[in-house]
Amino acid sequence: MSVVGPSFRLPGIIWGAASQAIAGEAISGDAYLVTRTANGVLLAVVDGLGHGKEAASAAASAVDALSADPNRGAERLIECCHHALEGTRWAVMSLALIDTAASSMTWLGVGNVTAALVRVDPSEGGVVDLLTVRGGVVGSHLPLLRSSQRELRPDDLLLFATDGISERFADNPPRAGDPYRLAAWILAEYRGSTDDDALVLAARFLGPPP
Repeated sequence: MSVVGPSFRLPGIIWGAASQAIAGEAISGDAYLVTRTANGVLLAVVDGLGHGKEAASAAASAVDALSADPNRGAERLIECCHHALEGTRWAVMSLALIDTAASSMTWLGVGNVTAALVRVDPSEGGVVDLLTVRGGVVGSHLPLLRSSQRELRPDDLLLFATDGISERFADNPPRAGDPYRLAAWILAEYRGSTDDDALVLAARFLGPPP
């Protein structure tokens, strides 16, 4: 298991990640990106199709495309990944753009990377808000891309998980705790099997800058 920790800080968030490659492989086809933007932070998780070196190469190509200019909108970011992944193993992915000053988030997903917003205050429309991902494959065929927006409150928790993690993790996820420890716990508790790569990224919103 690979755990990125202790948790790291960027303006407005604290985050951590944990991952594990499929049994028998030294490299994972799941990847993530957490980087600054002009207005806050971009978070993304990419799952290269299959496993091994080709899946890892596809995921790395997507991360490179996102890193080239993270200030593009969510739809444009995925379109750029789509073009970058043509001729590769392809991938599925979900991403979130957090505007720290506005305490808001734009998120979008293509394929089966689960994203869940865990509310610190359950009276705000329920405890867990799941991203509605669009069917498709980045690099092969994209659906109609339509992002959605959410308001954020300090201590709200954003979780991403690839399909090596059982979706049951979102049924009653923990709300408190250090992000990298939460990511490692979810990986340990909800790893569906060892026949797929698995990755969890957790990020807690700290509030707008002073």
